Amino acid sequence: MMTAVRRKYSKKFESFTAMPRSSEVIDTLRSYVQVGIPALQRGEVSFWCVSCMPGRNVYARINIYWQEVLTLVAAENELWLSVHMADSPFTLLSDEAVASLFERHPTIELWEHQYKPGGPDQVAFTLPVSAARSFLSDPEVLSAIRLFNLRLMQKGACNFGRFHCMDLADELVGVGRP
Repeated sequence: MMTAVRRKYSKKFESFTAMPRSSEVIDTLRSYVQVGIPALQRGEVSFWCVSCMPGRNVYARINIYWQEVLTLVAAENELWLSVHMADSPFTLLSDEAVASLFERHPTIELWEHQYKPGGPDQVAFTLPVSAARSFLSDPEVLSAIRLFNLRLMQKGACNFGRFHCMDLADELVGVGRP
């Protein structure tokens, strides 16, 4: 089964790696999965998956359960990141702390978008990939990402495993495979 999945997307992965800025996309995805996905290696395919070039101008997408949690797109000659996370860690913050988050990350934009599987306790942000590393390492953001992803994993298996790009996952997880 896994060999068939690997073969299915290997050519897409080759095309992906030939695209400009693919290494920047991989670095951003790696930063996210290393800190934001519980049981990273054990849950691969079953509870989370990464797709490679799943749509027009979309470099990659990470899904958990029935929901995308992170997407990297090319728009307006720039790479953009959209990320869904739990809203409750932010609602517990003071107004000053929330304002401070936006001051520390001036390029983030609140995206009025929710998916039904994630429930009402979710918020989405978009930002240029150039600002992703500092945003994804912010303690308040990390808390919200981890909580959201854990809740989605507890709901059940990832429905998008058939689109999983194992070659891209190898780059993210950092584990050599036969």
